[in-house]
Amino acid sequence: QIADYELYGSAVAALLDRLVLPARQHAIEIGPGNGQFLSELAARFTTVLAIDNNQPMLAQAAETVREQQLNNVSLQCCEIAELSPTIQPDCVVLNMVLHHTSSPAEVIAAISHLLPPQAVLLICELSHHQQTWVKESCGDIWLGFDPNDLTDWLTQAGFACEHSQYLALRNGFQIQIHAARKLPSSIHSF
Repeated sequence: QIADYELYGSAVAALLDRLVLPARQHAIEIGPGNGQFLSELAARFTTVLAIDNNQPMLAQAAETVREQQLNNVSLQCCEIAELSPTIQPDCVVLNMVLHHTSSPAEVIAAISHLLPPQAVLLICELSHHQQTWVKESCGDIWLGFDPNDLTDWLTQAGFACEHSQYLALRNGFQIQIHAARKLPSSIHSF
């Protein structure tokens, strides 16, 4: 109801193409929604894992995976903390997920523990707004985010933000896209 995938998906994919990654072996999308971005990830990585803690939402993504025959994409119903630390993804993507979580800083910290040094976290989110109707209509917990809050949470979790981009929507909302690189633990102390 606020930001259709078509309004931000190509910008996130274009940024993904410009990123220098340790490899393009393994990507994870957390909260893939109906799975629209999974085809972009499947074309760029050897394997892709989509996780969600909501089975009905994951079923929608599974339907997209089946329809588009994304044979290198697997799906798992779980929390981030339940993922094996041996996964070692090159990139984790959060598209319009954080404003639905009770503690975005904790989500970012959990992803930090999952990522090896030099891997990238790609976040696409709403910028802060005053449209309180989204809480009831869309299930939003947060009214978007101030970019400084996101970059502060990233820094606290051991990331260095390398790229930020902002897209204004015709409906008055704004989207922000951030690419943050996981720093070696010797540079950042938890």
